[in-house]
Amino acid sequence: MSAQKFDPATLAVMQNALRQIVNEMDLALEKAAFTPIMSEARDRANGIYHANTGEVLMQGDTGMPIFVGVMQFA
Repeated sequence: MSAQKFDPATLAVMQNALRQIVNEMDLALEKAAFTPIMSEARDRANGIYHANTGEVLMQGDTGMPIFVGVMQFA
């Protein structure tokens, strides 16, 4: 599988779009959480992963990054 090349402007737009999506996922989880541990202590993580390899493509700015490494196996 060959890597697709993007110009720097397209890459920046795509990177920020993915970051915004993951941060909105995190906000939705915070608002919908039934426990204050997830909503207030931020004991959670969100990310977008490659469908075939499980590699982390983008992780949220809030939450605990330790969860992102194991979520790809779930």
